Amino acid sequence: MLRSLQSRLRPKWPLFIVVTLFVTLCVAYNFALPLFEGDDEGDHFRYVNYIADHLSLPDLNQTAEISHEIVQPPLYYAISSLFVAWINRSDLSDVMRPYKVGNIYFFDHTDAETVFPPRGTVLAVRLNRLLSSALGAASIVLIYQLTLLLFDHTEVALLAAGLTAFNPKFVQMSSVVSNDIAVAFAGALTLFCLTRVLRRPEHGGKRAFVALGACIGLAFLCKTNGLALFIPAFAGVAYLAYREEGEERQPLKRAMHNTARRAYRYMGLCLAGFLLVAGWYLVYCQVLYGNPLAWSQVQLANEALRRITPLNLVEMAGTIPEIVATYWNILRYGIHWALVIDIIFDLLDAIALVGVCIRLAHRRSQAALALLSVDVFASLITFLPWLRDYQMTENARLLAPAFAALPVLLAVGLLAWFPETLWRLVSRVLIVAAAAGAIAAIWLVLVPTYDAPHYLTAAEERALPSTGHVQFNNGIELLYASLSTNRISPGNEVTLTVYWHATRFVERPYLVSLQTYSQDGVSIDRRVIQPLGGRLNTAQWGRGVLRDEYHLHYPPVDKQMVAQVYIGWIEYDPPYRVAHLAGSSAVSAQIAEIKLRGARPADVKPPRTFSTTFGGIIRLEGYDLHGDTLQLYWRGMAAPDRNYTVFVHAMNVQGGLVGQSDQPMHYPTSLWDPGEQVIDVHTVPDLSEAASIQIGLYDPTTGVRLHAVRLDGTAWPNDSAVIECNVACGGQPDLSEQDQSVLMR
Repeated sequence: MLRSLQSRLRPKWPLFIVVTLFVTLCVAYNFALPLFEGDDEGDHFRYVNYIADHLSLPDLNQTAEISHEIVQPPLYYAISSLFVAWINRSDLSDVMRPYKVGNIYFFDHTDAETVFPPRGTVLAVRLNRLLSSALGAASIVLIYQLTLLLFDHTEVALLAAGLTAFNPKFVQMSSVVSNDIAVAFAGALTLFCLTRVLRRPEHGGKRAFVALGACIGLAFLCKTNGLALFIPAFAGVAYLAYREEGEERQPLKRAMHNTARRAYRYMGLCLAGFLLVAGWYLVYCQVLYGNPLAWSQVQLANEALRRITPLNLVEMAGTIPEIVATYWNILRYGIHWALVIDIIFDLLDAIALVGVCIRLAHRRSQAALALLSVDVFASLITFLPWLRDYQMTENARLLAPAFAALPVLLAVGLLAWFPETLWRLVSRVLIVAAAAGAIAAIWLVLVPTYDAPHYLTAAEERALPSTGHVQFNNGIELLYASLSTNRISPGNEVTLTVYWHATRFVERPYLVSLQTYSQDGVSIDRRVIQPLGGRLNTAQWGRGVLRDEYHLHYPPVDKQMVAQVYIGWIEYDPPYRVAHLAGSSAVSAQIAEIKLRGARPADVKPPRTFSTTFGGIIRLEGYDLHGDTLQLYWRGMAAPDRNYTVFVHAMNVQGGLVGQSDQPMHYPTSLWDPGEQVIDVHTVPDLSEAASIQIGLYDPTTGVRLHAVRLDGTAWPNDSAVIECNVACGGQPDLSEQDQSVLMR
């Protein structure tokens, strides 16, 4: 008897360890993630707070006064309110101090969040977060049991549970106040009940179908997208009716009739269970708002996010990489890890997808994989209208009803590549790796993101370049700005690093305004960014120097162009006044010049060949001369790191200067790519009367010329290449046949 008990308990120990570590992670995330920094967490908690205060549901027409989340079904919020109703939450306005950037809320954080033991609103939020953690833990157990029912293998079940428990996104969802984890739990419960009926016919009585519908009702009362679960449920019971009727070996026509009748009966029982649980809310919304889903109120609450032009199918397909990434990543808007980590997860997803296809060849797995796929498909169907019509919906959390099916598919797909004898080893390795990643995300992502910004030390301040200071009249000084690269290819990200210094108390919070214009003055990109990621608004800045980073993306361009980046400040409260540069009417300062790579102009053969290299990085290939206008044909041999100025000196026979032009390239040399041709035009007085022309390049900040070398490797005197003119600079310079042939190549 003892051995029998041990054999039943032994497979549960790994699951117990997984769940225990998951709960520990949730507690760590709970404290690493500042209050209200989860997705819409502040608005979710306002909903909880309202029910706790009024012991009634809010008027859905008062979203502006209470929270836009009150249009959500109330089950999660009502249960959450039971945990906090006894707590004095009168300090809510002191603890929750939001400010809006575009369509995203950020929060100022106070020392009240760090006091232990927590009190007031802080305690209430922490308890609500723990409720989410309990729902997450229950979901993991359900996913384990669900996988056992579907595939009858503990290693597959354990891997599915581990991939859920140590998915950083799932841990984050289980560590904040949000109904996403509630609908994920209800989805797992629904899929478990459905699978239990399908796999164990003895549990397929009327009560089982009513219970299945009740689970869907619970999912709907957590979030409207829980209605998606009707699709796999109805598909499952229809398959069950077909299978049961097929076992009786009746004539085809009669079997089809009986199958349909039995399926309708099962579906009716499911619908009855749904209405028993959720019917009251449908009636409630119909009576008060004229629609069982209060759809007008839902749309009005989300009006600020409505897209001006809905996405078409191609544009929706273009969001797939971001949505896939958010299944593991993007713990909150703008918070994510390095691109290489995303690539690793994308590869794992792709390997798992191919593995699922391989597994489909196994007849015994086909029905289970089909059920899981239908569940994912159903969530996608309900998600696509939101993606099409509303911004900021490119997030896998909106597929929460499928969060039970997805890790099971991943586990099956990954293990499909290995013989069953290795499944135990592979599952353990993958679970340990996932756990390590989830733990690392705390220290590598969450803590650094929300850590209070650190002021530069005195030594770090002294190390900053002394150029580039810009003073704004709001009391903020820009000490230095630099780009990670000034040559930007389509689709690449560029990081702008800036160093700010508050010269006095900044009276109110400001947002950083970044604008990019082409050389023709056409706006290429405009954006408003919260400095320091919202961790410290400008009204809280001290007098030290703060380092900040902004990540910029630019759209593809038809042809390459030069653009200027400008920076400024704008208040985030109405009337949104802008800060001016001190002593100027300008509202922004140019901080960088960039090249947006596109189609290069075709190379042009110079009319007159002439070869000289400057500093080993720039070559003069030829020229053309018309009167006093000299056209120079340059070629980049490397990527220059600074802008150089060209000098053109017109010399007479006696060697005297009769005219000159010193001007920077119209296309700055710091933007050149290796092999790129640039044609530069100079107008020099009396050039047509010159006996020779001296040409060179120099650094305008130091005056130092680039070393000029002839074609044969000898240096030009004074680093000035000389074009000797035969007839008033109208003739071809004398070059040997060997030199000409080299130039032609």
